[in-house]
Amino acid sequence: MYKHIEEITLNTWPALETVLLKGWIIRSADGYTKRANSVSPLYGAEMSNQESVEELIRICDNYYSGNGLNSVFKMTPYTVPANLDSILDALGYRVIDESSVRLLHLDQLPEPSLIAARQDSITDEWLGTVAQLNNLTVKQIDVTRKMLQRSTLQQGFFTLYQEDSPVACGLGVIQNEYVGLYDIVTDMNHRRNGFGMQLLLNILQWGISAGAKYSFLQVVQQNDAAIGLYTKLGYRELYKYWYRMKPE
Repeated sequence: MYKHIEEITLNTWPALETVLLKGWIIRSADGYTKRANSVSPLYGAEMSNQESVEELIRICDNYYSGNGLNSVFKMTPYTVPANLDSILDALGYRVIDESSVRLLHLDQLPEPSLIAARQDSITDEWLGTVAQLNNLTVKQIDVTRKMLQRSTLQQGFFTLYQEDSPVACGLGVIQNEYVGLYDIVTDMNHRRNGFGMQLLLNILQWGISAGAKYSFLQVVQQNDAAIGLYTKLGYRELYKYWYRMKPE
């Protein structure tokens, strides 16, 4: 089931381009977010020698350098081959952004006391709010629009307001019975006031109404505030992952 969750995380946060290489999934999106600009080595035959693996790594390096990017590998407990992490380590790829995939069963959730605005497709207003709260560049805004517009999955774009000013926003994406959470952010001047929790409850109740039974999210291990919020809501860790980035 956990490997299935990993597949869903790839589908619900799409890249602009996806290339398959002997079972490895190579994704790129003009460099915006490591999730959409990394290799996911989930499949493929176990290789009999290290030289074969290193040749695939070189092909990935060439792909990313051809797109003006540094190659990044997303490492999970399901990496193929199983010794890829040690091979990358020996080649000098450094570990960054140790993270956690968490799951919540959507039963007995309270109703939100504050109602967030929702759009079923991406809008300039929602993008503007995300850009403001996340300090996105013009290029990152454009890439986000292209990525999310290409998805055929059910999406919900949420913004929570206080006196007509946006204080929190986020995205829910549904595949099968799972709703994934993305771009969850609260205005830094309005944190610790419960707005993040209210935003999440809005997204999750929407997911339930659309038939979702579970919710998943991905969070960087060093983000203590976010982990505290997700734990309070009931999210539990399924597995850890990290990235290996080629040295500059």
